[in-house]
Amino acid sequence: LLRRVESLCFYFKENMPKYKNSLKKVSRQEGGLDYSVGRTKVEIPRQVSTLKVDRDENGNIKYPIMVSQTLRILNLGVIEYKRHNFHSARNLFPIGFKSVRECASIIVPNRKCDYINEILDGGNGPLFKVTCADDPDHPLVKDASSGVWIEICKKINEIQGTQRKNITVSGPDRYGLAEPGVCQLMSQMENAQLCQKFRPHFGWDFNNA
Repeated sequence: LLRRVESLCFYFKENMPKYKNSLKKVSRQEGGLDYSVGRTKVEIPRQVSTLKVDRDENGNIKYPIMVSQTLRILNLGVIEYKRHNFHSARNLFPIGFKSVRECASIIVPNRKCDYINEILDGGNGPLFKVTCADDPDHPLVKDASSGVWIEICKKINEIQGTQRKNITVSGPDRYGLAEPGVCQLMSQMENAQLCQKFRPHFGWDFNNA
């Protein structure tokens, strides 16, 4: 029995430092928390930033809506719910929506300028028109917001002498459609509840809009 006890003591003496070091490594990787027993991933709901929106005496929005230093909304437009291509599961594409995004110029290298984003009625679906303030006579129009902004980024890279094989950009982000505060405002608009595919996200619902 004594030999067995001595054997166990020797085993723990040899292996306990390794066990402690492995726990420290896991703790560092997980932000200082000990998950040696097990862990459950908990997603924290994204906070919705409420935009400061001025309204007139009748409750109508007074434009522009300042979203950030590089983005302002000039018009939220009108919700078209009967034609399903005017919304998706994550975004609404109101006809007449207009925003201004500051970005690098496609005409003058190393200078920023404004781009006017518009959503037009293209019949079966929306058309996305973007006009560069430095080149107002040559707007770009496509049936996808990301498609038109990819073309803009290509022109920016070309004038700046940057070569990139793959260009990825989010059109809804550049338009401001993906901004939580803007999405929340649009979800409160007339007919937004009738858009069958649209599912409000960022922690709100129509009942609380």
